[in-house]
Amino acid sequence: MVVDTDVFSLLYVHQNSADPRVPVWRRQLAGSRVLISFQTRAELLSGALANKWGTRRIAHLRKILDQTPTIRADDEVIDAHATLVVQCRRAGHALWDKRSFGHSLLRALAKTSSWVRRTSDWVAARSASSRRDSMPLVSSA
Repeated sequence: MVVDTDVFSLLYVHQNSADPRVPVWRRQLAGSRVLISFQTRAELLSGALANKWGTRRIAHLRKILDQTPTIRADDEVIDAHATLVVQCRRAGHALWDKRSFGHSLLRALAKTSSWVRRTSDWVAARSASSRRDSMPLVSSA
């Protein structure tokens, strides 16, 4: 399962979070291999630096990130993202909008990555049934 920055941060970086979504995400991810995109890695590191985390805390974050498979951008991912954005725009789905760049990129990463296997259809059904930017935080291919 490819997860976005919020999900990964709350489940693996800030493990003591009282966020009510955490138990739901844990159930949804049970038994799944968790992956992140290069964008999630960059967002977490930039957030740590911007918030002036100390050397030890950043080293711990890097250790967590290094233990997590990270999907890198390549031509296949870029092409899938471009195609997805055009398809969403034609369908009137909000994922084509620049404000949804991260979510549409995450979907393209999940769709093209050889790391990811289909585990459920709930994400595709949920995102296809809405014309609002209601992209869930957990994505499968």
